[in-house]
Amino acid sequence: MTIKRLASLFLTLVTVLSVCGCSVNLSSTREERRIIMTVDEWEVPYEMYRYAVMMNLRDRANEINADAGKTVTAEGTAYPSAGDIITEAVGGLSDEDRRALAEEVDKNAIETIVNIYSLFTAAKKEGIDPFDKNVDSLTEMKMKEIRATYENDKEYLEAIKQFFMNNSVYSVLTRYEIVFDQLYELYVKNGVIDTSDSAVIAAMKGDDAVRVKQILISFERHSDDEALSVANTVYAEVMTYVSEDGIMNEEKFDELTKKYGEDLFMFNNRDGYYIYKGYSDKDFETAAFALDMWHVSEPVRTSKGYSIMMKAPKEDSYIESEKHFATLKENYLGGLYRGMLDEYSDGAKVVTNEEYSKIDIFSMK
Repeated sequence: MTIKRLASLFLTLVTVLSVCGCSVNLSSTREERRIIMTVDEWEVPYEMYRYAVMMNLRDRANEINADAGKTVTAEGTAYPSAGDIITEAVGGLSDEDRRALAEEVDKNAIETIVNIYSLFTAAKKEGIDPFDKNVDSLTEMKMKEIRATYENDKEYLEAIKQFFMNNSVYSVLTRYEIVFDQLYELYVKNGVIDTSDSAVIAAMKGDDAVRVKQILISFERHSDDEALSVANTVYAEVMTYVSEDGIMNEEKFDELTKKYGEDLFMFNNRDGYYIYKGYSDKDFETAAFALDMWHVSEPVRTSKGYSIMMKAPKEDSYIESEKHFATLKENYLGGLYRGMLDEYSDGAKVVTNEEYSKIDIFSMK
């Protein structure tokens, strides 16, 4: 499991949503509070699982509908309801495909939940109680700041409902963000994470960092099927410049990037990406580290689209340059920290109960 799936689900959300204080009841219902599983020592209520399921199902529904040339819409709002998403996602699927989709979404939802609660496990091991008075106070203060940007609590609840959350779920995500930062600061303070320039340079020159270029066919411009079709066509042209021993002509790869690529960062950029393990999209990262020098990948599906990658040798002058150092340091520290958290999520103990076994994700509201 990786922390990155969690980030894609709500880190942007935390910076967008906010609350005020009126007479609306912000409390969860008994049904929402019922416990359906535990992660390590932490009890997980239905409301958290529903949030994770619906956010994952929304992403899959968008992919399914994009492939079919459709969009998910809900009258009067920019965001579809749970019912709209479920209807659009499963309406044309066979029973077998519905079961496969349910298994995939459930797996991803549990991964999201594990990433949240395993952070609390990691923090507690280091002496940070995720639910002590200090974190409670910081969470409450942050939530009040968020709510204050809304006219009233009704408006606030309607806003977060678009993301399949209630006040309790949003509070947990806010608590996660606070503890995430506290644990990082503690790791740096105690020297668990070395932030020195020499450590960054050594890490980026080492085996846990790689340099790659890509030709991206983006989901922003194409449906999934169309992006794959275009990527396969481009890949066939790329392969005409690959030698018998698999070596790609870098100059030709750069030319094809300008001709077909849809990643703005790669335009007129001969350096490409320097990535450290744990920081980037998991599928992109896995493919990048698997490549031999000067070799290219087949189209790889990532969160951005389909990517054709070429591995290039790292250049010391680039890594040591003041111009690029801040970005490289961010990649290194972020990847290192997320890798440490992944160890906790990978080792988390998940136990579901009878309440969990009764849930039909396609009946959620």
